Amino acid sequence: MLLIIFSNLTQTSSFKKLAAKRGIGGVRIIQTPQALSGEGCSYAVRAKYENRDMLFRLMDENGSYPLHVYRVNFLTKGKLTYTKIK
Repeated sequence: MLLIIFSNLTQTSSFKKLAAKRGIGGVRIIQTPQALSGEGCSYAVRAKYENRDMLFRLMDENGSYPLHVYRVNFLTKGKLTYTKIK
């Protein structure tokens, strides 16, 4: 899974709509997990990691500037870790 963190809900919502227009499925808006919300209240787009190239291209083409991009790693017993990729 991929988390693309934006500074506010408006940016997050706009990016989700752009992804839907491009036919990129499975994109959802979530509140940024507490472990990653060092910048205060922020929102993230959750998407399939396999769609990362299309999502990065979409960011570049539309001037979308997220705060951070993380890969979500699933561990045993429901634990998660995050790897910053952008």
